[in-house]
Amino acid sequence: EDRTFAVSYDKTRYNLTFGEENIHWIKYNNKGRTFQYLYTDICGIRFHKRLANTVVIPCAPLSGSKRVLKNLYFTAESRQVCEEMQLALFSRLHGRPYRSLNIIPRRNMLVIVNPFGGPGNARSIWKKKVAPVFEAALIQPEYMETEYAGHAIEIGENFEYEGYEAVCTVSGDGIINEFINGFMGRNDWREIVANLTLGIIPGGSGNGLAGSIKTPHVISAVHCIIKGNTRPLDIFSLVQSGFRRFGFLGVAWTIFSVIDFKSENLRWMGGFRFEVQGVFETLGSEVYRGRISILRENNDQVLDVRNEDFEEEEEYGPGPKLLYQEETNEWEVLDGNEYMLFFAVSTPVVATEYGAMGHNVQINNGCMDILVMKRVSKFSFIKAMLGMDGDMSLMNHPDLEVFKVKAFKLEPDLDQRNQAPIGIDGERTDGFNHVHVEVHQSLINIYH
Repeated sequence: EDRTFAVSYDKTRYNLTFGEENIHWIKYNNKGRTFQYLYTDICGIRFHKRLANTVVIPCAPLSGSKRVLKNLYFTAESRQVCEEMQLALFSRLHGRPYRSLNIIPRRNMLVIVNPFGGPGNARSIWKKKVAPVFEAALIQPEYMETEYAGHAIEIGENFEYEGYEAVCTVSGDGIINEFINGFMGRNDWREIVANLTLGIIPGGSGNGLAGSIKTPHVISAVHCIIKGNTRPLDIFSLVQSGFRRFGFLGVAWTIFSVIDFKSENLRWMGGFRFEVQGVFETLGSEVYRGRISILRENNDQVLDVRNEDFEEEEEYGPGPKLLYQEETNEWEVLDGNEYMLFFAVSTPVVATEYGAMGHNVQINNGCMDILVMKRVSKFSFIKAMLGMDGDMSLMNHPDLEVFKVKAFKLEPDLDQRNQAPIGIDGERTDGFNHVHVEVHQSLINIYH
């Protein structure tokens, strides 16, 4: 049933009602404008830190394509009335009546913050934008900061997943990649992916995964996590020199990987570093030699790698079994061996500065888009590169070829003097040796 409370809002007396679909308030004499917010936009309710008998209701309404934070401050006559307002709101948000604050369920989450990523503001994002809203939503975080490269791998290897509903990162894509590689190397990886959800709060340079799930802005991501809607995400295996790594964004070679790794010292610029370095690299771009073999998507029935009957990988450690290592007549070798551009993408966005890539790339369709461009005029190539984040001139370039694959092999020509590094999710692999990549469909769950 509706609950109405006498409150002060912006130094004016109002009647605040928790209705069926929204909260709304009107002046105590029922004159003037009625204000309202839908429950779909409301994140929770908490006591104000300093003002007595005052609650804060954070809302995240849509403004264009992103959500913006609007904190509503209501003052009541007593703390008891404030507690009754909390009960009324959470009863509406959760769709069940609560008679005591103690029985309202809390959500336990591990929060991993990388204070060094991108422009270096992830800690500030957490303290100012995320933590207060999580508190209002009754999310109980265990807070951790990464202290060095590879720290998130160690966290993934050692955390006790049973105590958490989710793990949230305030970082770029690198920390997410590290954490996934940490828990996917465990013998209980199957239990972890079946029971844990990842929450992605952008705090790095590229923020490709956040962009791919349409939460490239912090408040949009926080709202998504609080509302709890989930979606599966593809993970892929990359094997190089007998060692397996996992990724979710893509595999870069040629000019893309050169731009990414040469711009490391420009991380303080945020995503703009890719454009700055890209200008220099496109002016001096060169062709890289190699052999590319692909296994095209063929709409096979998807195997659920989380099912306990699915075979484990034996040669490369824990994780799903690699299915396509044997040479068969299904494998197709691309014509030619000289490439100005190669990128295999598993998500529609690999960096928010680049915009969408590939042809209708989905985060859980079990395949990747391979983008290749062979020898083209330097002027044409520069125009394509510099137009990536605007008119999609790269994706519309007549010399760009796109292949949808479930596996591929990349074999750089090791006799070439200049070698381009191979990158996975923006991280450099170990050396220039050939790689074998396979997609595992819908392996983990993320808030979306």
